[in-house]
Amino acid sequence: MKRLVLFCCCGMFFFIGHGFGQYRHEWSVFMGAANYQGDLPEPHLELVESRLAGGLLYRYHWHPKWAVRAQVIRGRISGDDAHANTRSSRKFRFSAPITESAIGLEWKPFGRRSLYYVGKFRPHIGPYLYAGVGVAHARPVAVCYRTDMPPEFDPFAGEMRQSWFLAVPYGVGLRVDATPRWSVGLEVGQRPVFSDLLDGISVTGNPEKDDWYVFSGLTISWRIGTSRFRDVNTE
Repeated sequence: MKRLVLFCCCGMFFFIGHGFGQYRHEWSVFMGAANYQGDLPEPHLELVESRLAGGLLYRYHWHPKWAVRAQVIRGRISGDDAHANTRSSRKFRFSAPITESAIGLEWKPFGRRSLYYVGKFRPHIGPYLYAGVGVAHARPVAVCYRTDMPPEFDPFAGEMRQSWFLAVPYGVGLRVDATPRWSVGLEVGQRPVFSDLLDGISVTGNPEKDDWYVFSGLTISWRIGTSRFRDVNTE
């Protein structure tokens, strides 16, 4: 897992040396929320358990419709049986900081060049899809807050522990290219981790279903380099 983290981080910079000077390189700040799906408390997302998330993205636009993207995003996920309809009496809860490093592809079905060949900028708005592979690191802490049990009672004593997870981020977004260099966007994406231990609860929960997490939020992006077309908007 640690080698895969190193691979994802190196991938962020792999394309920097190619094609520089055509607005192909883009850095983005991500600000949003992290959510979790798993044993606590229900299969759907509990919006009340949304926690802040933030990170950094890099894109290499090698085609008007395609880009390679790499990202490092950090947030916190949590869950509580207090929000459950059928398991509220169990009184389990957990919380975990989570860091994701991933690399993948982004596809803009209606993508086009931001500049005409004469150098006139064209504002553009359009959707995009992305998918990739990476790793997530989390250290979940699960507790039982039932008051009718002795202090030494630990329902999680037999649980396995796991802190590194394979993640497959995929999602959808909407992007607005407002100027030749600045863009804003909204995106939401799920991440299966192929494990039931993201929340630290498996045997005492539902070991037949794996856990997920979700990052959603706003991106503010800045392209760097110089265009091969004269940008008449800056004259």
